[in-house]
Order: sequence, then structure tokens, then C-alpha cells
Amino acid sequence: MGKKWTWTLRIGVKDLAAMELEEHLDESSAAALPRRESLRLQRRQAIITVATRSFLDHGYAATSMSSIAAAVGGSKGTLWSHFSSKDDLFSAVLEDRTEAFRRNLSAPLDPDNNLHDAIRSFCCQFIAKLISPEAIALHRLVISECARFPQTGTIFYERAQLKTLRLMASFLTLHMEKGGIRQCDAMMAARTLMSLCSGGSQQEILRGASYAVERIETDADFIADVFMRAFTP
Repeated sequence: MGKKWTWTLRIGVKDLAAMELEEHLDESSAAALPRRESLRLQRRQAIITVATRSFLDHGYAATSMSSIAAAVGGSKGTLWSHFSSKDDLFSAVLEDRTEAFRRNLSAPLDPDNNLHDAIRSFCCQFIAKLISPEAIALHRLVISECARFPQTGTIFYERAQLKTLRLMASFLTLHMEKGGIRQCDAMMAARTLMSLCSGGSQQEILRGASYAVERIETDADFIADVFMRAFTP
């Protein structure tokens, strides 16, 4: 808490220029296609890395496509060929930052796992993510900007929160079919669980209080027990 989340990227104009030149070389070998695609993906990731730092350091309003192009190096055309707007780029940043997290959440949500253990494991991982410096910074960014730029709140919900909600709802639906969870609105049940996770951890940090990581397992135990009592037959 108190540390600013930063990223370091060292990529020069010559590096990107070389990438652009290599991409447009007339190579007859079919083996060159995977390399060109690899360079394209590297360039796209470089843009996302710079954009992430810019959004978190300067906010959504103060971040411009021109400033990102200048920070990355290369032409504005290269940036626009990957992202058609600042909203599109903001969406990509959120997708990039949450994709690995959702992959990690998929492991405990194996339908063959013990239901209580799976819920508890999900809570542990979800709380740990919620209190990470990056997640707090992104949350504060959206809160500070969504009044002037409502699309930031929409993008954040669709790219981050909604996808995690659907992941948990799918898991709960499978257990409803097995009889482990009582029949109810799976999305509402998933939202209830996630709200329990964020209410005592992320919300404390957002209002300036501290949250010790040692509390994660204790809180996860309590939340899993409450959820099971509320939603199991």
C-alpha cells in the first residue's frame, strides 16, 4: 500500500522501425509469415505496455493516442493500425491485465473439485488480485474518470468484472445441475460471492485503510462458509 504501480519499457525508435521494415519485406518463404505475425504481436504488446503505464500515471483524459505513439516510437499509423480509438486501446489494456488472472481462476473452478474447497480457493485468489497495487490503481482510475468519461466504467465492467462474473456463474450453474447449489439466478449468486470478497478487502484499501495479506485465508474461509450456507440445499 502506498507504492505506485509502474512499468518499465525500453524500446527505441530504431527497434520499432526495424520491426516495421522487416514486416514489409517481400519474403517468399511461407516460414516468414509466422515471424511477421510474431513481430506484429510484439509491437501490439509494446503499445499496450506503454498505454497501461500512461493510463495509470496520467489518467484516461490526459492520455492521448499521439502521446502513446511518441512514447512507443514509430509512426502514428502503426498505432492506429492496431487500435482504432483510445477506447479500443483502453479495452485492450484491461483485457491484457485480466486475462492471466482469469486463467488462474479457472483451475480451482474445475467442476470435479469439492464445491466448498473450490469456492474457498476462488475467494483466496480473487481477494489477492483485488488488493494488488495494479488492481487498486485501475479501480481508482475508473472511479476518477467515469463521471466525465462514462465509457471507461462500461469498458471496465465488460472487460474485467463481467467476464469473471460469467466464469463463476458457469461454475455455479454446473453445480446446480448436480444438486450441490440450490436453483437460483447464477449471475446473482456469483455477484454475491464477488461482493463479499471485495467488501472487506478492496474497499478498505480504496478508503485509505490497510489490509494485511495474512487476512486473505481467514476472510476466504468465512466468505466460503457464508456462501455455502446461503446457496446450498
